[in-house]
Amino acid sequence: MSNSKISHKAYLKPPNERLNELNCLICDKFRVTLNNINSALILLSRVRLDQKKKRIALEFIEENAHIQSLLLDELLNRRFVSAAASQSLLSLVGEIRFAVNTISSWSKSLHGNQLEQSTLIQGIEVMGYHAKTENELIDRLQTWILTQNQVYSAASDR
Repeated sequence: MSNSKISHKAYLKPPNERLNELNCLICDKFRVTLNNINSALILLSRVRLDQKKKRIALEFIEENAHIQSLLLDELLNRRFVSAAASQSLLSLVGEIRFAVNTISSWSKSLHGNQLEQSTLIQGIEVMGYHAKTENELIDRLQTWILTQNQVYSAASDR
């Protein structure tokens, strides 16, 4: 065993830095679930699937949209320093939630139908549009998180 002392600072991160890491993990989870949704949309649009496989792909989209909804709830349950920061986060989360809910609604609606090809194509296009929008919103969320971390760091340096 070494007799050298290790600073407790190496193990203890400031709460704001831990919060930033948790929020970045949420963004990573959003990316994974969004990639899952996009993969299922590609399968639905480019591969001839029988009715059973179409339903499985739509269920997969629904499951991932549900996970995204839970991630949004987790993000909102965190505490933030300023009311202005919380307000900008609420606005961004509202936009993401709209995209997630639209994807979820379309997948559920298509899942419940006999999946006529024209309806399926329209649903895939709408879900694809909202998935693209969600990707841009996740970029904005990550930027927001990094900006908040810089604000917290500047405030703690004072």
